[in-house]
Amino acid sequence: MEVQQNVISEKCIKCSGNIIWQNVWINLALGIFKGGISIIGGSEALIADALHSIANAIMAGIIGVSLKISSKPADRNHPYGHGKAEFLCTVLVA
Repeated sequence: MEVQQNVISEKCIKCSGNIIWQNVWINLALGIFKGGISIIGGSEALIADALHSIANAIMAGIIGVSLKISSKPADRNHPYGHGKAEFLCTVLVA
């Protein structure tokens, strides 16, 4: 039973990582698109919205990195695992 739960957990981590990186790329593309349209149209509000989309992409990227680091198993240098990476990245995002 325990082995099956670990397999499911690994699949969930991989799937959530894929979703996070899709979020990064979509927000970056959206930010670039909004930025281009705001330059053409001269809208300052759209420039702010483009910067907000890019900031969302950066935050999602930080979360993706923390997920990848924290999912590593315990090793010799980190006998309790890498779970604190999530906390540190959460502080960085906040």
